[in-house]
Amino acid sequence: MLSKKKYRYLLMVILVLGICVGELYEYIKLGTVYTSVPLKPVGLPVITSFRYILMRNTLAYILLMASFILGKPFVFFFFFANGMNIGRFLHYLTLKQTIFLFLPHGIFEYYAYCILAITIIYTLNDLQKLRSYFILKNMAIGYIILCCGALVESTITPALGRMLC
Repeated sequence: MLSKKKYRYLLMVILVLGICVGELYEYIKLGTVYTSVPLKPVGLPVITSFRYILMRNTLAYILLMASFILGKPFVFFFFFANGMNIGRFLHYLTLKQTIFLFLPHGIFEYYAYCILAITIIYTLNDLQKLRSYFILKNMAIGYIILCCGALVESTITPALGRMLC
């Protein structure tokens, strides 16, 4: 069984591979390396955008929890599919926009999903050793981190986006 650190690296490699595939898909579809799309602020109230983002992140978190039933391959598929979506979106952003718009909240989200994914993998590897409090504690910690990411995405990311416009 791999260590938690090695699983974290493996998940990151799968995510980056998905990003590359998503970027390649957009390149093949459009025939250009980069397509600039002008950014414009949406102007939603912070609480509305926070609820929307939190709802979508929670749905993704629940989808990842389905790996308890669907097995470890679904964990890796989840990270690859997430990476593809990110890669397809990044095709339309400059490097500066990517750094300012994705990294602040993406770090929180990646870490939260990683905590849950590693908990699922360890649970599926050895059901006898792990206690339910370990599983619930890690799921709760991951969800709290995910909520922090939603808060950053609904407050800090729009402010950074306005600076980039």
